[in-house]
Amino acid sequence: MHARLFLCFVLVVSALVPAARAQQRPAALFNSRCRACHTYGGGNLIGPDLKGVTDRHSREWLRKWITSSQTLVRAGDPAANELFDRFRHFPMPDQPFGPGELDALLEYFAAGGPIADARRNRRAEQATPADVRLGRALFAGERAAAAGGAPCISCHSVASEAGGGTLGPDLTSVYSKFQDRRLRLLIARGCFPRQPDALVGHALSEDEVYAVAAYLQAVDPGQMDARPDGAVPPSPK
Repeated sequence: MHARLFLCFVLVVSALVPAARAQQRPAALFNSRCRACHTYGGGNLIGPDLKGVTDRHSREWLRKWITSSQTLVRAGDPAANELFDRFRHFPMPDQPFGPGELDALLEYFAAGGPIADARRNRRAEQATPADVRLGRALFAGERAAAAGGAPCISCHSVASEAGGGTLGPDLTSVYSKFQDRRLRLLIARGCFPRQPDALVGHALSEDEVYAVAAYLQAVDPGQMDARPDGAVPPSPK
């Protein structure tokens, strides 16, 4: 009986491993499969810098190269042989991937890879004074969002700004209430309160969301100790 149970357990785990691999995040794939030989935006290492690789080569070519680089080299592929020569005939090891992993990795590179991850993971406390000034300009309507739409101040107020709308709540201490990730999600969705008709179809860009969150962090009295020097925008005259 115990032997049968153990065999069933082994079979179940063996079936789950490929599924888990297929769901591995592209960032984890980059770290485990690529980082030892490549950078993303840091220059050539053992192999070429992977920033812009999906612009330099087609997805079809990249799939073939990553799966078996030497097959392309032996077939006389010009791009493959140029890379092989440029990197001192150091062969790109064949890389087996689970279902969907390679396409997900290439899409990750096309979307900005680790550089985009770093930008998304910035906290508002790390904002530069320029980020905060942009956030204030977007909030107050001194600069229009790239996609258009009404400024935040048409519906909301903060203590540091004169005037402000009353359709939505005062946002002076909103950063302390929601903190970074949740606040940025709310800003991106336009949820202070439900997104008014004037904003439908006018979502802020990722950088604009970050800037507005940085501004709200900077004006929040409960965040005084977290502010970088010079990040707080001057009060309007």
